[in-house]
Amino acid sequence: NKYTSEEGLMAMGGSAGGLLMGAIINMEPDMWKGVVSAVPFVDVVTTMLDESIPLTTGEFDEWGNPKDK
Repeated sequence: NKYTSEEGLMAMGGSAGGLLMGAIINMEPDMWKGVVSAVPFVDVVTTMLDESIPLTTGEFDEWGNPKDK
């Protein structure tokens, strides 16, 4: 369908997807014309250490609890 070309390929991700955008642009910088990280969740460890932040404990299954050894 020719929606884009290699020269115009962009990526966008928000929240945990914003973290993914940082990874893909660092892993393959020449692949992307650019990326948009919308409200990226980039400080996972600090967030997961603060159990007073809403949703933190509910995310332990996905991200793990950094207090566990």
